[in-house]
Amino acid sequence: MIRLHKNNHRGGAFLKLIVLAALAAGAYYGYQEYLAYSGAKDQNIERAKQDMELLMKKVDQYVEDQGGFPENMQALRREGYFEEGEWPMVTPWEGSYFIRDGYIECHIDNLQAQPLKRPFQGDLIWNVEYTGTTLPTESSPPWKKMGGAKANISVDQELVIEDKSRSEYTFFWLLDSIWRPLAHRGFTIDTELRTRRKNTTDISFRIMDGRYHSTVSFYPGYISFCKGNNDEQERIKIKTDNGFHTYRITIKGKDLTFFVDGRERIQVRGVHSRSTYDKRLGFGVDVSGSGTATANIKYVKLCLEGTFRP
Repeated sequence: MIRLHKNNHRGGAFLKLIVLAALAAGAYYGYQEYLAYSGAKDQNIERAKQDMELLMKKVDQYVEDQGGFPENMQALRREGYFEEGEWPMVTPWEGSYFIRDGYIECHIDNLQAQPLKRPFQGDLIWNVEYTGTTLPTESSPPWKKMGGAKANISVDQELVIEDKSRSEYTFFWLLDSIWRPLAHRGFTIDTELRTRRKNTTDISFRIMDGRYHSTVSFYPGYISFCKGNNDEQERIKIKTDNGFHTYRITIKGKDLTFFVDGRERIQVRGVHSRSTYDKRLGFGVDVSGSGTATANIKYVKLCLEGTFRP
């Protein structure tokens, strides 16, 4: 909801309220920004719009190059993102812009401006959709198989991975030629799977976006959330072996939100934070210690841009 601000001036006259929604062109962790202005002349509004659009472009370019958001305006200037004549940003009033906590704030005399936000409203597009009617290596795009020399792998209406070797792991990976999530807008992973009661190890999703690495692991009686591969931060008790369930993972920045059968179950802040240069995503089973596992997976879907609730 956009709030309107009404300013009183000399003579008791009320200037008409002018509201301008300035779209924040795809930045700031997948949120759209709107600035509600009031008590300003039309030319000031137009100049403010130009300044904000310019600033959005600079921030977008910074995010693309640096993989994170600038701490302040000076960081943009210091790294050379303003060309000659673009800094300082000249406005027809006394005021200043600040970048703070991932948002732009505008402090202007006689012009009230308030950042307003709402969830990113882009369309949910599944960039990758794998279904268990084909082997992952034969799907489009193909997943790269690693390990699994002793595993039994089959497909019918679902992918079945059965590994009792107690000596290796069976994983299917998307590499960086396909797996290119826009980390500053977040990404979404959706799957339907079941574990088996006799499993002694997990079915896991290992998620690396080129900056950070986390793992979500499905055991018969619980689900574990780890930094890296095995540094557990949280777990939830849930029967994953009593039938198929749908699971959705959304990650934005370092935070993960997890849904089961359409319901939000947990938010795990800071779990997606183990540093890595790898950019790949994989799912499978790891029995390289002394475990055995059977995984039944109906589908895996990936949205590389945006976090979406079921």
